[in-house]
Amino acid sequence: MKRIIVVLALTGLAACSSNSMPDSYSSSDWQKFGYEQGVSGLVKLSGKEMKQAELMTAYNKGYEQGRNVYCQQDALSLGKLHRPYHGVCDEIDPTFRTKYREGTWWDDGASLE
Repeated sequence: MKRIIVVLALTGLAACSSNSMPDSYSSSDWQKFGYEQGVSGLVKLSGKEMKQAELMTAYNKGYEQGRNVYCQQDALSLGKLHRPYHGVCDEIDPTFRTKYREGTWWDDGASLE
């Protein structure tokens, strides 16, 4: 339970932070930006947004780290909170989407079972 609260808190903090693309060509800025995108559960950007391969590498590294944190949270709880889900955990946990959808039905105390 403590882990779920920590993950939800991190997700909330990341959502509050700026998700605008960095103006710099700093790899660390792009890695941080990628992490923020991933931990917020956003879909990964394509390579067209980044002109340099090293920026793409840094962004991808940060994104995957953030996505792994995002996908550790309880999908059922995410659904109950009606947070948006963009399918970013489907490869990591094939049951994530099903659990998320079940959580969205809990408003009325109903369950899919």
